[in-house]
Amino acid sequence: MLRRFAFGTVLILLAACGRDLPKADLAALSAEARLMANHASDEFRTIASLRPLRIDVRDDGVYLVMGEHFVEEWGFFIPHDGAFKPRAGGDPSFKPLAEGVWRYDIAG
Repeated sequence: MLRRFAFGTVLILLAACGRDLPKADLAALSAEARLMANHASDEFRTIASLRPLRIDVRDDGVYLVMGEHFVEEWGFFIPHDGAFKPRAGGDPSFKPLAEGVWRYDIAG
């Protein structure tokens, strides 16, 4: 019984540490990031609910930095250009999620 409880607790903790974003939030996240990049609004409830470490608005898009560890960094990227195509094998690496939102990882 104790072993099962410990195993369940570990699974819950691992799930809480996940780096993925629930798909239901992607459309709102994409819309808010585009408004942010165009300085069209100052209310970003979906982005704020994610509690990013920081938000970087760059020439290529909006980076929501969700975590860092030494030279590694990860988070979500919403490109300004809807036809964004990442370089193969580049750093950062990008993984498409949906609604114009990408998961990014910087290995350093």
